[in-house]
Amino acid sequence: FFFQDCYPVHLAARPLEGHRSRARAVSMPLSRASSAGKRERARAYNKALPLTIRCLTWNVGNAKPVAAELAHALPDGLDEDIIVVGTQENSYKAGKGGRKRAVAQEKRAVAQESPEPTEKAGSAYSAYEPAPTPGSPHSSVGDTEEREEESAAAVGGGGKGHAEWEEMLARRLGRGYVPVRHVRLWEMRLSVYVKASQRANVTKVHVASAATGGPGGMLGNKGGLVVRLRLGATSLAFVSCHLAAHSHMLSRRNHNCSELLRETASALGPRHLTAAAQFDHVFWLGDLNYRTDLNAAAAAAGEEAPFPTDEEHHGQVLRLVEQGDWGALLGADQLAASRAAGEAFVGFEEGPIAFAPTFKVERSSELVYQQKRIPSYCDRVLWKSAAGLRGAVSQTSLAALPRVSTSDHKPVVATFSLTPSEALRGTMQEVRSGGSRGSRGSSRKSSLFGNVSSSLAAGSVSFTGSRAVASLDVV
Repeated sequence: FFFQDCYPVHLAARPLEGHRSRARAVSMPLSRASSAGKRERARAYNKALPLTIRCLTWNVGNAKPVAAELAHALPDGLDEDIIVVGTQENSYKAGKGGRKRAVAQEKRAVAQESPEPTEKAGSAYSAYEPAPTPGSPHSSVGDTEEREEESAAAVGGGGKGHAEWEEMLARRLGRGYVPVRHVRLWEMRLSVYVKASQRANVTKVHVASAATGGPGGMLGNKGGLVVRLRLGATSLAFVSCHLAAHSHMLSRRNHNCSELLRETASALGPRHLTAAAQFDHVFWLGDLNYRTDLNAAAAAAGEEAPFPTDEEHHGQVLRLVEQGDWGALLGADQLAASRAAGEAFVGFEEGPIAFAPTFKVERSSELVYQQKRIPSYCDRVLWKSAAGLRGAVSQTSLAALPRVSTSDHKPVVATFSLTPSEALRGTMQEVRSGGSRGSRGSSRKSSLFGNVSSSLAAGSVSFTGSRAVASLDVV
């Protein structure tokens, strides 16, 4: 299960067809080095501060993306330590007019953008990225077989589209990044990459998936994917999801979050702690599907609904967009209301949004909203840190990408800077002990970073019936 040169193992979570999707946990060391060697690398790595992360979330709209437009989200010269790409409705075929539309979109994008390097004939990889060979950073154990098995269970797309998307990402990122995991569930994808120079520092990788769609939450058209890992001494989890659609399904969306956490908990670590409670930092991205609802905001303020028809409601939201009144729009945002009421994403943070709603738009490089849906901030990126680590994460940017033309959603990109946990632990222990070295046992007990005791102390575990579930931090 190891690459010849100790590259990351690349495995996917495969849901059982016809059953609630449960995660297949994979915990595989990325190096044969001794424990002492790993600790030495971790200490050396943590001297290089800070750790940087780029998160991209995009509902692809089941249309082939244009490679040239991917540069908006993943530009040349990337330098983040971790790249996270979560997509929804990412399944497309050449039929149903898709090929003609894709060709036209590609020509239009190439005319607007700088040309990409010429691709080699007969190769899916561009001139600056040769096709993978066994043992290379872009190869993986059992990759072809797993893709074939997953495509059989997927609805609305085959394995070819999955491979094509991953190859598009690999071309865009180039040799500087290696994949940690690609996880798939029906039309959802989650890919996590790290800098090639940091691959030896990545350990304790697990993956998970959960279906929450359809009757009884048995279908994978909605749900989520999780990748957890440790980079140096910092434990991280990345969640990408697609929650229930439509404005009136607010409570269902909130419930989807708790379902996702419950269903993936045992695959990621202690079954009584979910991804929201057991790691130093968790980053949650996706098409969360929370909508703009001016009438609900008015009702919460004790006022009558000011827009009795959808047309009036849509018209007022459009006026606010044209005025750039993001504050008024976010004041009517269902996710913001749910967080404030403690109904979802409790303890999570979100950076200030200073751009127009990302849904539902015409498939063009302009920002034109469709009449049949209220413009809304469906596509989001949030994060949460463990007790004692609050403030270690800083969001350095948050932006939508309106020039991407192939979907009815505009992608959203967020970048982060965080102080590795080992550096913080050393600083806190020095402050707590007055610079003296306490006993070995007390040093361990005093750690507040990413362990079970800190989650319990923070009240992030809730016992329901016979099961203990992670914080309804998120529910």
